[in-house]
Amino acid sequence: MKKTLFYEQQRFNQWWLWAILLVPSCIVVYNFFAPLFADVSNSSGNFSFSMAMPRENWIVLFILIVVLFFFLFLQMKTNIDADKVVVKHLYFVKKEWKWSEIKSAKIIKYGFVGYGIRLSLNHGTVYNIKGNKGLLIQLKNGKKRLIGTQKPEELAKVISAILK
Repeated sequence: MKKTLFYEQQRFNQWWLWAILLVPSCIVVYNFFAPLFADVSNSSGNFSFSMAMPRENWIVLFILIVVLFFFLFLQMKTNIDADKVVVKHLYFVKKEWKWSEIKSAKIIKYGFVGYGIRLSLNHGTVYNIKGNKGLLIQLKNGKKRLIGTQKPEELAKVISAILK
């Protein structure tokens, strides 16, 4: 097994993304527990609480929980050694490129291309979690790959050492 020269693990931890995900979740949870906060003014004074929400609310709650857990545990891992570059993204995507297949590699600053795995006319296939800096790989077959990074300086040093 080759020694790892560069390793990075990124997660979706942007505050605005979590705000977008948590606001609807809080609304659904509030609606679930709203009967607890309601004023009970009946003659008996008894309080009744039922878990019998409409089916649509249960479906929305389930979908929100799945989406929250998806983003909570979603990560992108970049691993570079003397033989290859490996990217693991979205739980099930693993891509690797041997240095013998790579024509050039450099750190670039790019405009917003989106998060996740994207196709870009300028950068080919993009693997990104956040930010606007990444490793642009030009393969010998003409294809391009862009791997987002939060450690551009460290990655640049490793790339320059490998490509000497």
